[in-house]
Amino acid sequence: MRWTVLTTWCCAILWLFFGDFAWAGSRLVLDDDQLVTEAELIVVARVKEGSIQLVPHSRKPNAGASHHYHATLIVSEVLKGKLGSTELPMTIHYGLDPSIRGKFAEGSGAGLGASFEVTTDEIVLWDTGGLFVPIANDIRQDHVWMLKTRQVDMDDESIKALGIQEPQEIASAAMLPYIRAMVSELRGPALKKLAAEKNVAGNHARDFIGQLDLRLAAKETAPSTRLAKALPFFLDPTYGRSRHIARMLIMDCGAEAAKSLIHNYREGVSAALQYDIISLCGRISCPESEGFLVKILQDEETFWSLQIIQEEDYLEPPPGTPSNRDVRWDSYRKCESAMYGLSGIGNTREALEIAEAMLRRWGQPPNRSFPQLCARTVESIATRLTKKDR
Repeated sequence: MRWTVLTTWCCAILWLFFGDFAWAGSRLVLDDDQLVTEAELIVVARVKEGSIQLVPHSRKPNAGASHHYHATLIVSEVLKGKLGSTELPMTIHYGLDPSIRGKFAEGSGAGLGASFEVTTDEIVLWDTGGLFVPIANDIRQDHVWMLKTRQVDMDDESIKALGIQEPQEIASAAMLPYIRAMVSELRGPALKKLAAEKNVAGNHARDFIGQLDLRLAAKETAPSTRLAKALPFFLDPTYGRSRHIARMLIMDCGAEAAKSLIHNYREGVSAALQYDIISLCGRISCPESEGFLVKILQDEETFWSLQIIQEEDYLEPPPGTPSNRDVRWDSYRKCESAMYGLSGIGNTREALEIAEAMLRRWGQPPNRSFPQLCARTVESIATRLTKKDR
């Protein structure tokens, strides 16, 4: 099924920044404890087939269209709240849309290409109000639903409806042990025990414990103490949202943080972590960060001076070139991250010279993203130098 390829790609990007129990785009990213606290009812349930109904909202002339869905859940377990029946009517609010056989309901305003159509009756729930990605696979199967009463405003009336509105308010069955621990009266011990498990739920428990630790670290007055507590989370790519929080704390620690990051880079870390360190140094304005980024670009400029850059595919080395595609891709990513950083913090003649050298190497900007970035960086640094020389 082709939509699963899109799911994997999108979730990989989301996990890189927030973890797969978090969503970005135009959405707010809610804390997991906020989710379970504010939910009035948390159930393990599946959608009853044939129960989904689109409810278009009546609207005034020139007003935007909106809608919601009615659906019935077949509940197999109640994790929070009380329920007197196994069948639960609920609402899927505007911004979330189910697709059946790869098609959205007529009148929803959302659409998918023919490549998403499937032959089974699976019902996939999409975030159409944010990133436009599938957030729950086949909701005819059990998922965890965190339900909350919200007001639905239509032009002719307003109603209150129990349901879901945020992508985070539905989770796969694999998350069930984590959510059980989150609603447990003995949350701390339950999360600590779960965090030892090497699975999706265990990873989320470990990540949430990390978030709690970092909340305490943020209260430390000494930058060196905050840095020491945040750095291990940033350097461990298995963390999700706590790694993002650590990144924010590290940025606030200034030159001391830059020195520590550069030290770890030179000690030898994975390629993915190298890119992250380059990117983060580009957001810490200090001489140490700028010098580090300049040196990276100087080294990569030496590498590219031995390469031939092809117009059709600049990553593909022509026959006889002393390199391969993977090596060129690694270098290109470093160049891109370092150049982006210098566009924001570059403030020296040396930075301007390497940006100009890269621009000459890669050619003029039209229709090519890296030369465009080089050109913007040259302009930004030149502007800052002009102001500094006045």
